Amino acid sequence: MKDIFYFFSIIYLGTIFFGILLNFLPRVVSQKKIIWTSNLLMNCDYSIFGKDLLFWINGLVNGNGGIILSWILLQFYNSFPFIWVILILFLFVYNRLLAKKMLLFSLIFILLSFPLWYMFPGLNPMNFYVNNLLKNGSSMRINLELKDYKPNPVLSSYQDKFSSYSPQNDYLDVTTFPSVHAGFSAGIIFYSFLLYPPSIFITVPWFILEMIGAIYLGQHYAVDLFLGFVMAILVYYLVDLVFLEKKSADDKVIRWFYFLAD
Repeated sequence: MKDIFYFFSIIYLGTIFFGILLNFLPRVVSQKKIIWTSNLLMNCDYSIFGKDLLFWINGLVNGNGGIILSWILLQFYNSFPFIWVILILFLFVYNRLLAKKMLLFSLIFILLSFPLWYMFPGLNPMNFYVNNLLKNGSSMRINLELKDYKPNPVLSSYQDKFSSYSPQNDYLDVTTFPSVHAGFSAGIIFYSFLLYPPSIFITVPWFILEMIGAIYLGQHYAVDLFLGFVMAILVYYLVDLVFLEKKSADDKVIRWFYFLAD
């Protein structure tokens, strides 16, 4: 009974907390800051890869499978919440300690991400460049890319749904950096492996296709995904440390985390 209360409490409180952040954050950061950060993230990708990945991957998809490949990447990207829930349920049944660790991992990841979202409120490239929700003038390089950008019907339909949703709800997704998708998905790899090591042969290819899908759909910049993955590794070890030292907790600041580990 205690475990059931634990799981439902963390999931419920975490969902409410994350929902509040999504709606509150865009209202406390300036549009100028969002524009600056979004351009910075896009230019970081260009400096690293020598390409604007949003447009480059779109060209590859249209030239190698088109609609079918586009649909596959969309499904892999959208599968994340279902995979996360299924894994939590499996862990709850077969290894409740790992289930507690994964829930605490998710909660800490969001808590550590919030300051970065506030300092670097990046709007995803689909809404910032393609849908241009902030009515911002892009650089000459981006404008040339946009002229040649021709999303296929699957991608175009996906983008239309987002462009109609955002203005209607006065909502801007400025939580791209770091990527929750990348961080939580890395957690899925870690805790799946601890439950059943051969799962890595499924979760790693799934993760790679999901990350490609995130860029292709315009939901993230590559640097978002990299930081999300690195943070996931750090949070994983932090969670292990919490469970390792929970019995000798003296610091009032972290006692609450130790309570979650009980």
